[in-house]
Order: sequence, then structure tokens, then C-alpha cells
Amino acid sequence: EPTELLEPLIKKILAQAASVIGTAANRSIDLSVNKISQADISDLSAFQAGDYLCLASAFEAGLAGKLDFVISKKVTATLADLMMMGDGSAEYEDDHKDALTELGNQVLGGISTALGSEFQLTVTAGQAATTEFDGSSINMELTDSIIVDIDVNMDGQNISKMALLLEETLVKTLLKHTDTSVLNRPKEQLSDENDEYGEKENSDFDPGLLGAPTEHSRSRLSTNVSNEKIQMLLDIPLTVTIELGRTQMSIRKILELGPGSIIELDRLAGEPVDLMVNNKVVAKGEVVVIDEYFGIRILSLVSPEERLKQIR
Repeated sequence: EPTELLEPLIKKILAQAASVIGTAANRSIDLSVNKISQADISDLSAFQAGDYLCLASAFEAGLAGKLDFVISKKVTATLADLMMMGDGSAEYEDDHKDALTELGNQVLGGISTALGSEFQLTVTAGQAATTEFDGSSINMELTDSIIVDIDVNMDGQNISKMALLLEETLVKTLLKHTDTSVLNRPKEQLSDENDEYGEKENSDFDPGLLGAPTEHSRSRLSTNVSNEKIQMLLDIPLTVTIELGRTQMSIRKILELGPGSIIELDRLAGEPVDLMVNNKVVAKGEVVVIDEYFGIRILSLVSPEERLKQIR
């Protein structure tokens, strides 16, 4: 059954989503599966129109198909408030749709990375879109699609229900790749494959696929090498600097500085400070005191793509 075959993968997707949401909200988030089943419109009856939003997206590269999250406005308001350093008690407003969309893009980025790692592919998801959920807002055919009924838990307490819909095309694509997933093969087999891969790196042998070598096999070989190089780069240390503000002074003024001198900066009191990596701004935050040390609490981030471009 597709639902049984995909259950470990769906749990991996939800674990990644929970990790991203928990980091953004600074809370412990758990998305636990109640039921995985073939989708039917009656399965969505528990999600009353007017109380829920639909966060929709589709994969653009590596995988194909759509996936939709159905999430309550109450949870949306809570997460949006926590992301803005509130206490999570805010009432829902239409502006919270934008916060959910931004959070959704982060979640989809994390899911794409996780699936790409498992399938040894470069996976990219399109931009998320948030709309009012009324049943008709699900922009996919439910035939042979899968619906996942989810409990949303925050700090150990259940706060709402949520649904994840996987379109038929995505289900078939995931099933296809699950057959050759690294996590589905015994460690002994992976060890043997790695040995043979080392001996035949210039041949057409592809350890992840069965059957005759293809151009796809050669592409996978190149991708594996690239991923290994990227992993090596992740341990390179970078200098992180917190910039409170800047100003310009003449050499005369600098020479006149002494104990008690006051320098006025170009930033207002209470305005966010810049977190810089190799002199490039990657985030903004507020100054906090941790025990006897200064620190900053992140308020907003430059997108991962922009951060990567700036630190190259």
C-alpha cells in the first residue's frame, strides 16, 4: 500500500517541518501522525471553512507534484506572534497570512533539503501561497492523493489539528524514489556499494540504481561528488560580527578622542542591530544579556539563498 510505503518518509517530512517551525517560534514543536489514508473530500470535513488556511506549494526540480498544508488560523496567529517575539496570545489577523507564507517557504526549503539528501537529488520547491481554506481551495485532484491527519503539539501540549495533502503525482514520484532510497538499503549493502563505487568511479556503475547504466546514472555520480564537497565546506569557520552602528569621523576628531568621549552612531536606540558574516549582513536582532555576556536574539533573517551569495 502507498500509505504504508510512504509512512517513514512522511514522518521524516513532518519532523523536518516541526524543526523549522520550532526554530522560528523558539518553541518545542511536534507534528505527530494520527492517520495516513487515501484522500477523500470527507476527510477534510473536520477542517471547517473560515477557521483554516491552505498553504500550497509544488516541487519545481528533482521531484514533481503538489503538497498542501491545511493549518488553523489560531495556530497561524500563535506562530506569527511568537516569530515577532510576542507571547503567542495574538488574535488572528489577515496580515498573519504573510507570516505563514514566509514560514511555509522556510519549511519547504527544509523539506527539499531533507528529501534531496535522502534521494541524492537536488530538490527545489516553488514559492508557497496562502489562501482561505474552504475545500475548493485545494488545487489538486484528490483521486489517488494521500491525506495525513496530524496533531500539532507545542511544548508538549496539543494545540490543534493539521492536514498534509500529497498530490497523486507527488505520491508516485516519492514511491519511485523510495524504491532506491539510501535509507531503505541495509548498511552492509551500502558498504559494498561504496567499495565498488570507489573502484569504478570512472565507469558507468551507479550504486543507487538497478539495471543498465544511463545518463541519469552519470548525473547521479556527479551529484554525489558535489554533495560531498558541499559537506566539507560546512565545517569551515567564519567570523561573525554584531554591528551596533557606524559613523564617519575625520582624522582630527579621532586623534582628539579620549576617556569619556562620546561617539554618536547612525542607529536609533532600540533599533535592531546587524549580524554580519565576513562583513555581510545575514540577520537582524536585538541585544540581550545572557548571564554576564552580551548576545543577540534573531528577529529576522536574510533568505538562505541571499546569505549563501553574501558569504561566498
